[in-house]
Amino acid sequence: MIQALNSNNIFTEHDESLSLGLKVDPLGFQLIWTYFGQKNFKDKINSATFDIRNFNLNLFNHAVIFHMQKEDANIDVNKMIILLENILIWSWYNNQNTFKKEGLSGTSLTAKKWEDTTKINLQEDLIKNQISSGVNGRYKGAFIQMGFFKNEYLYDEPKMEEVTKLIEKNKEFKKLFEEMITWVKTKKIDELPIESYKNVFKNTNVLVKTTRDFWLKNLGFTKGDAETLYDKIKIGNDQNLKDIFEESYKVDESENFKNILRVEPMLAYINIFFNYLLSRDGSSIKDINSKYIETIKDFDFSQFGFPSQEESSVQYRLEKLNDIKDIKTLVAYHTELMIDRDRLPWIEIKDEKLKVLKIQREGDYEEALNNPNDVMWEHDYYTGVARRVKKGLAV
Repeated sequence: MIQALNSNNIFTEHDESLSLGLKVDPLGFQLIWTYFGQKNFKDKINSATFDIRNFNLNLFNHAVIFHMQKEDANIDVNKMIILLENILIWSWYNNQNTFKKEGLSGTSLTAKKWEDTTKINLQEDLIKNQISSGVNGRYKGAFIQMGFFKNEYLYDEPKMEEVTKLIEKNKEFKKLFEEMITWVKTKKIDELPIESYKNVFKNTNVLVKTTRDFWLKNLGFTKGDAETLYDKIKIGNDQNLKDIFEESYKVDESENFKNILRVEPMLAYINIFFNYLLSRDGSSIKDINSKYIETIKDFDFSQFGFPSQEESSVQYRLEKLNDIKDIKTLVAYHTELMIDRDRLPWIEIKDEKLKVLKIQREGDYEEALNNPNDVMWEHDYYTGVARRVKKGLAV
């Protein structure tokens, strides 16, 4: 919904309450960079799936469910997922001084419900949208890509047997697994293996030595583009993104690396040019340096081929970028995008002048626009996520 203007915000130059609804990505570039980024990592990691403890937690929960299905094929998987994730939160709730909270969905809301311990219901107390926003909800897609199960939780038996063997390699992990198999048959709260849960999942790095090689293999970091990037990414955050891909391309001349090296400099340049326009409220179009748009209109976005129907949305976005030939077509591109989202555009053209609805602070945009080859990249193609995974596996 578009927020209505009122007497408190209509006369201000910049009002944060108006900006909140506009969010980011005014040029629709997320669709493009995430597409190429996911090709690097085969949809196994993204901005919501990077925490090794959560990978291990979800793996453990599905190992328990897989084992239970052998005894009862009619088991309700979704209910079991909620129950098992509740148990983790309950274990945290009882060990908050030694159990790291970061990454655990539902801790705050559920803890409030559990202040009265006489009303605890481990099968119902987690937040209502836990199935979609809980650990499994966020990591389900990655687990499907890794082949543990299909959409309907149809488990791959050999793969899950491999998981059981992995669990047996760690004494504490195996102990918890056996205790949970026993507990889910009785579901007595006072007999929950809370101490075992704490010992296994209290922080991110407890299981790293046991599971590192397993995750490197299943996340795809031992072959292809993902392996090359993983090798070039350093745990520190001071790397230049362009350098990462240039160095990776020298090792592996993959088509996807080549595409990223071609498309990202232009996406970053257009983003800077757009921000520059946002800082020029009231300026006449004719006063904007024409050479800035020349760099954009001469770039051929149609060079990226997408034969698959599933990729048509990315192809459409790139084709629309090819329509940008001047400031008016850039503003029209942005306007169409925002209208499709039921949002107000950030900028308009009235009487050949820029009318900015979302004021951008002044910056050194012109310096960057005058040196297009040196423009800093804006999008990381999930290398930041891969760095977090690498850090999680390095402890």
